[in-house]
Amino acid sequence: MSQPERHTPGNKKKLHNQNLRIKISAYNNGVLYTFAKKVKASVKPFWSELSGPIPLPTQNDRYTVPTSPHVYKTAQEHFEKKLHTVLIVIKNPNAEVVKAISEISIPDSIQIKIQLQND
Repeated sequence: MSQPERHTPGNKKKLHNQNLRIKISAYNNGVLYTFAKKVKASVKPFWSELSGPIPLPTQNDRYTVPTSPHVYKTAQEHFEKKLHTVLIVIKNPNAEVVKAISEISIPDSIQIKIQLQND
């Protein structure tokens, strides 16, 4: 004898977990990590779950420039730029956390991208 099928309620709306992803980039890694500490310290009083700073791969740009024109092609100088990047993820942020992050003063040498992502 087969059992009757159970009635399941219709599609219930599930709460989506949201993540606030903060991607910080700078050419000077000392400035980068001090700013990351400021972000971390500003989020800490609100008891939000925080992961990071997570170091991402460094982007290297190399340039070769000849030191003298014409005949002396072998005389060249090499220059390198390194872009250091860090990721901070805040799970389920509220309005207070976003306000606290937006009030932090950002140095000129730092590039920042903030994304709200649904999981």
